[in-house]
Amino acid sequence: MLDKGYWWLAIVTLFSSLITVIYVWKLVETMYFKKADEITQPIQKPPTTMVFCSLFLVFLCIYFGLNPSLPLDGAISAAQSLTR
Repeated sequence: MLDKGYWWLAIVTLFSSLITVIYVWKLVETMYFKKADEITQPIQKPPTTMVFCSLFLVFLCIYFGLNPSLPLDGAISAAQSLTR
């Protein structure tokens, strides 16, 4: 990969791997090295807009799961326009 001039891709891959390790380490630290008293917070009621958006997305998932013609037709149309 480096001998073909893709050194920039190697740097991007290394950088993204470093960010992944940092993120995963925070999860590991929280799961294994902190006491439950330090990380628990009281449960709060979610905002109304969040509940509405979640229910709307649940409805869309069920609707498009049972009637996939609209997204399927759009995907087929896009694929045909790319292959012409």
